[in-house]
Amino acid sequence: MDLHLQTHLTTGQFSKLMGVSKDTLFHYDRIGIFSPELKADNGYRYYSINQIDVFQVISTLKELEMPLKEIKEYLNKRSPVELIYLLESKEAVLDAKIKQLQKMKKIISEKSSITKKAAKIDRSAIIFEERKEEALVLTEA
Repeated sequence: MDLHLQTHLTTGQFSKLMGVSKDTLFHYDRIGIFSPELKADNGYRYYSINQIDVFQVISTLKELEMPLKEIKEYLNKRSPVELIYLLESKEAVLDAKIKQLQKMKKIISEKSSITKKAAKIDRSAIIFEERKEEALVLTEA
């Protein structure tokens, strides 16, 4: 085993550095997505600092709600071209989500504004009166 303490981190150190639980790292290793570079005879696992970039890609794809199965498929055939394609397609999905969220925000803002105005109405000033039924005539222009 070629372990260098300057370039290798324990599972605990790597998990702390990457902001994930040790259980996440164990799970990723179990399903074959991300494994430690070295496994000692005593069962200790060591991650290389060179694995940080790959883990950051996994984390980014996970944040983009990509299923672990798809992440694994990508990692098995990864290349700069594949990464560019993947990121551009995820960017397009995010753009569509942003557009939808902006529409929803506008609707919520308008409903809030209308409701605020309605809440300020003096209800005692509202008068109900009956009127004689009127005929409505529709014509084509």
